[in-house]
Amino acid sequence: MVYIESISKARGISYNQNCDHSILAIDISSSGDYHSLNPNVFSDSIKIPIPGMQNRHSNSVLGIWEGLKIIDGKIDELVFNIKPYRRTGTLEGYQFNDVPISLTEAKKKILIPSYRHFLRNYAPEELINHILEEQRKCRSIYLFDSQESEDDVASPSSILALHLNLIIFNQPLTPINDEETRLFGILDSDASIDEKVHQISEIMNPRMMQSIEYRCVDHVSRPEDYQIARALGVIK
Repeated sequence: MVYIESISKARGISYNQNCDHSILAIDISSSGDYHSLNPNVFSDSIKIPIPGMQNRHSNSVLGIWEGLKIIDGKIDELVFNIKPYRRTGTLEGYQFNDVPISLTEAKKKILIPSYRHFLRNYAPEELINHILEEQRKCRSIYLFDSQESEDDVASPSSILALHLNLIIFNQPLTPINDEETRLFGILDSDASIDEKVHQISEIMNPRMMQSIEYRCVDHVSRPEDYQIARALGVIK
């Protein structure tokens, strides 16, 4: 299965410059084409629960992250509901349940839950679906933002990659194009395995091969589907 991966900004720019059509490198930074998926997004219609604060909401993920920073011994609740900005000063930690916590803890308890709430409830559906459709075509999908590190599991691109991979893993097996519709119809029919192999081989093309790999290898649910994939040469 082709999973979605988070990479550094440098690698993302390099992939886009190489123009390899088997690769889709997506810039989700605030200045990128997919900036609507960035945690900087602010809107009065966005209501994200603030971790560690009951019945409080923010209009952006960044507002939560910046507002809960402890600088000069205090947080800034005003940032929760205005266009977010980066607070300056010496970082002394983050507030969670009225208790100071470290940056590492804050990423796990504050940033990741807040951003995932945004992605589940406010991320543009058409952008999410476009990325998933490209992944289903067996393209290598890479996400990047303004960060150069590839090891930060709490970077926006890492959190988005996790969110999308969970959707891929849990999504129902439903056809999304003509090849998949024809393939699923044959596989779910009452024909014998040999008959199914023959029918599919008659309509084989590169996109059908991708469809077989998706249904019979990546999301195999029945032994006979795997057998059919082997008989068609999809599995060596």
